[in-house]
Amino acid sequence: MEQLLILNCLKQAALSTRNLVCAFALAMSFNAIASEKPLVVALPDAGYPPYVIVNESKVTGILVESIKRASQNAGITMEFQFLPEKRSLKALQECSVDARMESALYSDAPDEYLWSHPIIEIEDVLIANNEDYHHIEDIEDLVGHELIAHIGYSYPALQHYFDSGTIIRSDRYNEREMLRSLLRPSPDSRRLAVMDRNVATTLFNNDNQLRDNLRFIELQLGKAPLQFQFCDNAENAKRVALLNEQLTLLNKSGELLSIKKAFIPSNE
Repeated sequence: MEQLLILNCLKQAALSTRNLVCAFALAMSFNAIASEKPLVVALPDAGYPPYVIVNESKVTGILVESIKRASQNAGITMEFQFLPEKRSLKALQECSVDARMESALYSDAPDEYLWSHPIIEIEDVLIANNEDYHHIEDIEDLVGHELIAHIGYSYPALQHYFDSGTIIRSDRYNEREMLRSLLRPSPDSRRLAVMDRNVATTLFNNDNQLRDNLRFIELQLGKAPLQFQFCDNAENAKRVALLNEQLTLLNKSGELLSIKKAFIPSNE
């Protein structure tokens, strides 16, 4: 429609200066509309509750609601794309998506990307079968153990041990698979899982079998800010600045805290 109007104006351009102004204004309007692309955010296709919760009817969670609120307030159109971890990183590197969830502390090259303000802090902990005995007081006590991890995820405190083979890393596709792999006791009591405390607690609360058979080992393996990682280009630089401004306002107003409280699980 805008193109047709432009052509009509241009046909009349020789008649008056006013028509030239009309053509210019419409052209500018058309270009502005054509350049407005949605912010495409990749989310884990299996979810990451309570931060990303995926069900048949909608997607929600702490990260989702935070970025939704910030983008709405900033006037940014946004859409979600659901991808596995490794594919989402490749898509971001190719700029076929604009953003994905990550922590700058867990990125191999944080300076190559743009970052949102931190939204919430995550805490990696250990989980074991109730029937397995583990005397774990520090990371060195994990030498010789097998750790069930999420494929594609980074664990900086453990990477040296994984690289040397002194701790065996065994990957699973998502956190539910990780926990279910612990339901059968380990013959030598050498198998544990590593994941965020809130994620594990959410899954425990929604699955009696997991809650009744698994427990936390109280060794903290690191904390990191969870945020959004953006493909570095001029358009995203403007959008990240706007989103960070809105995230700051949401934090000051208490809205961000309300979102967190709505989803953070009870430990009871």
